Amino acid sequence: MSKKRISATVSEDFDSKLNERAQKLGVSKSALVSFALGVYMSQLDILEKNGTSEKDLYDMIRFNYEEMSR
Repeated sequence: MSKKRISATVSEDFDSKLNERAQKLGVSKSALVSFALGVYMSQLDILEKNGTSEKDLYDMIRFNYEEMSR
């Protein structure tokens, strides 16, 4: 499987949280973000297959983002 590089801009606080968590787990920040995003995307796929509407998915993403940004 070929890999592609992406770029994301996050708040300084969120970056600090990522660094701390990656260090605790003993993995790179990139590996942590890749794994977490993969899990999240899998959850979205499951919700879609179970008939969750796109609006509900958007609301869930927005809620999670707002909680993360606090």
